[in-house]
Amino acid sequence: TRDEDDNVRSVAWAALGKLGEKAATNEVIAALISATHDKDCHVRWNACAALGKLGEKAATNEVMVALINATRDVYSDVRSKAFEAMGKFGEKAATNEVMGALINATRDEGSDVRLGACESLGKLGERAATNEVIAALMNVTRDEDSRVRSKACEAMGKLGEKAGTNAVIAALIDATRDEEYNVRWKACEVLEKLGEIAATNEVMVALINATRDEDSDVRSKACGALGRLAEKAATNEVMTALINATRDEDSDVRSKACGALGRLGEIAATNEVMTALINATRGKEYNVRWEAWAALGKLGEKAATNVVIAGLVNELSGRIDYGHDYGHDMSLGKCLVRAMCSFDGMKELNSGIVKALCRYIRKSTKIDLTAIPSEHMIKVFFDSGNASWLGLIVYVALSQGIALTVKGSSIWIYDGRGPFECNGDRPELLASLIEAFRNQKSEIESG
Repeated sequence: TRDEDDNVRSVAWAALGKLGEKAATNEVIAALISATHDKDCHVRWNACAALGKLGEKAATNEVMVALINATRDVYSDVRSKAFEAMGKFGEKAATNEVMGALINATRDEGSDVRLGACESLGKLGERAATNEVIAALMNVTRDEDSRVRSKACEAMGKLGEKAGTNAVIAALIDATRDEEYNVRWKACEVLEKLGEIAATNEVMVALINATRDEDSDVRSKACGALGRLAEKAATNEVMTALINATRDEDSDVRSKACGALGRLGEIAATNEVMTALINATRGKEYNVRWEAWAALGKLGEKAATNVVIAGLVNELSGRIDYGHDYGHDMSLGKCLVRAMCSFDGMKELNSGIVKALCRYIRKSTKIDLTAIPSEHMIKVFFDSGNASWLGLIVYVALSQGIALTVKGSSIWIYDGRGPFECNGDRPELLASLIEAFRNQKSEIESG
């Protein structure tokens, strides 16, 4: 590393950098600090790069001073690499001196330097969320280089809730109208991260406009952001924009729109929303169908219609027949269980769907029915008079250790909550219920 040949020294420092934290000895760090003052720019560049690769062991005051000095190098590539190295030290580098150097670098004549400064400020995390840093990043959202503008937006999103000021939100709103799609996309992403903090009328208008952006990635991100604004975003204008997006030509946009409608909760359970989601469940792409079904499951009892329950049963039955009973399907299973808690939705199911539901529950190893009251399906059976429910009632009682006894026209149910009474005032149905349990007992005894 002390060779008189510049290329040899440069290669030597690059090699040390590749060793990572293993090379982070005091001697190596001291030598690299000296190399940041080398007469050859390539050596200085490699020295900065190597320091960044040594990990947090190298995050000493001496190293920080050396890198800060390197940020004033005559060569922009060296300055850029120095900022990159500081960013790799994370919050340990969040000193006033480092942040001051990075703020100055956001005004550097070299666009790569400005880019690196923004990236490094973002990596410093919430400790860098000072008024001065935020002001510097806001200024850079108007940079002439779109990469820098995008990175400035990204950095603000990493500063946490302190960055959720009116001024920052205004800058991000402006960025949603940037001429470059990558800046618009990043602005929507940051607004999504800010969540409810950013749930102002101005933000919602900007995101609604972004759902009509010419770029599908921007439209998709705008839909996702609207969903993160929580119930504050459940306005007619937002729901209309998301309903329109469920018909987008891009499947990812349709998927995100469905997911956003689901996150708005029961407030979004309008006929128009439910119709849009049901239509989306008929799409070709599984991710769109899944998000649509999941959304319907989150809209509460209003959405737990027989049509929705039947659709969930058919979707899950098809998946489990192909050996799928995990991941996304577990979430859909939870949606189905929530929907099954609806008395009105369940009693309207036809025999074919009830039988399919029973087959699915028997096959699934993941579904958890404990949220459904023990008497629920018995009440559905007695109200609907549909004998197809008997198989499911018996299976659920057996699998969950629920016992039933009959005294006159009363059915006594014994589960973890203790005994309680259920009315069985239709003699013919009560007789068929008793017979179903007797048949199950005979099957068990016969092996």
